[in-house]
Amino acid sequence: MEVGASVTLTNTGTALSQTQPTGDTGLYSFVNLVPGNYRLTVEKQGFKRVNRENIVIFVQQTTRVDITLSVGGKDENHHGYQ
Repeated sequence: MEVGASVTLTNTGTALSQTQPTGDTGLYSFVNLVPGNYRLTVEKQGFKRVNRENIVIFVQQTTRVDITLSVGGKDENHHGYQ
């Protein structure tokens, strides 16, 4: 994944979310999660937002979700800055 992307993990049962940036190798990690169903959202300016639904987290298991970002249009994730 791209360096400096914003990765948000949301528990779909509780609506609680956590956000982490990807590191200098493009990796991210969330620890001590409550078991349940989650949604993963990845955003970076200039790229299309990616949503992954129905990620199931179990007790004492590692879950890996690899994401590839696609280049977006010039207005992708544009927040009014020029």
